[in-house]
Amino acid sequence: MKINVVHLVYSLDPGGLENGVVNIVNGMDMECFNPMICCLKSGGILKERVKSSIEVIEVDKKGKQELGVLFRLKKIFKDRDVHVVHTHNWGTCCEGVIGARLASVPVPVVIHQEHGTFVDSVGSKKRRIWGERIVLRYADQVMTLSEDLKEKMIKILGIPGEKIKVILNGVDIEKFSFLAEKRTRKRQELGIAEDRLVVGTVGRLEAVKNQRMLIQAMPELLKKFPDVMTVIIGDGILKAELINMAKELGLSEHILFPGVRNDVAEILSAMDLFIISSLTEGICNAILEAMSCGLPVIATDVGGNPEIVLDGKTGLLVALSDMVGFVAAIEDLLGNKEKRKEYGRNGQEMVEQRFSLQRMVREYESLYRFLLQKKKIII
Repeated sequence: MKINVVHLVYSLDPGGLENGVVNIVNGMDMECFNPMICCLKSGGILKERVKSSIEVIEVDKKGKQELGVLFRLKKIFKDRDVHVVHTHNWGTCCEGVIGARLASVPVPVVIHQEHGTFVDSVGSKKRRIWGERIVLRYADQVMTLSEDLKEKMIKILGIPGEKIKVILNGVDIEKFSFLAEKRTRKRQELGIAEDRLVVGTVGRLEAVKNQRMLIQAMPELLKKFPDVMTVIIGDGILKAELINMAKELGLSEHILFPGVRNDVAEILSAMDLFIISSLTEGICNAILEAMSCGLPVIATDVGGNPEIVLDGKTGLLVALSDMVGFVAAIEDLLGNKEKRKEYGRNGQEMVEQRFSLQRMVREYESLYRFLLQKKKIII
């Protein structure tokens, strides 16, 4: 008999959380587990990446306060004899946890995981804090991706530290690896000369990812490196605003917006330096993927970034408010090829040792088994 696991997400639109869930279910041992993904809204473009043998359920939630979704989830969990419900972020917390506990045959194990957005809004949304404090009493396990986020949840939500488990993200090392031929081919496709310096980033084009900071740095960078190019991969509500911002600064010839891509690994290989200027992060998949490709990283010193970007070893950390330091860090690495290579090698080695996709998936599988056995449910 297999262990039936449902991962509850808001959608499968492009994002680090959604990409991570797809990686988990695709990598699970199908002889022992029957993983499923349940979306409160529509599936989204990442549905295409889910293995055909894995069920993707679309609940079609109507509006933020639709109570009927609880009963649809209850039926989904009951009909599929679900053993583990694993909810992801606040957008699925209440519906998933309550729906699992309402099921006529209650789901034995309920897990809730925060991926980094927890700290984006808690300061201004007291109802969310109280809601999460109450609902998570009914979860068997709470999870995060970083020690930083764990400490924030202990402090803000009052959750006992022993109830919170950290499982670090993992990356597909075989897929995200540097190949010289990938670099040459992708640069030709993007129209970038081989000798041109390229910095880049990957992420949703939303305020929290703070791509504005990178665009604002470009005029200063061009004074010292007149041929530098920036590639900003992703899509989101700020795309038009960011493109317009680049145009107003006279940067249209120096910044590419390729949108959502299924060849991110190849585009990373075409870069010389990777940058994350987020306002907050958990454990950033994009950073791990860049490191796996041998890229040095410059990141804002927020959230879980210091746990993977080791300052002066795998990259450089800069204060969120320090634009002068941000520009100086980029100039430092653009002007020092040997340092870029050294940081890139160090990051690649760290990912191989600590952040493999296989390690991450096995840790999730072990956790599911442990929690079921703890409840004396042997499958």
